[in-house]
Amino acid sequence: MNEQECRQFINELLSKQDGKILDYPQLKQDDIVAIGNMLLDENIPIGTKETAILFLAHQQSKAAIKALKRYIAKAVDLDLKIFAEIGLDECRWWNEP
Repeated sequence: MNEQECRQFINELLSKQDGKILDYPQLKQDDIVAIGNMLLDENIPIGTKETAILFLAHQQSKAAIKALKRYIAKAVDLDLKIFAEIGLDECRWWNEP
């Protein structure tokens, strides 16, 4: 998935919620990796990155944990880094046996 496809994918998922509690679908491994790569792109708006972190945080996938860790190690924006750290804790919880 390229950046445009990631944005479109996230926007489609959000539009389907229609004010209901957000139900995070389990993503394919390739999509998780693509969203993780998108986090590292400095041209992606913060709001899109926040949404991407939320989706990764709710994945039952080691790839999501890896993507969040990689972003945290390279994050420049302190607020977004803290948000990603909280997301990583959540993701770890979802991945507990």
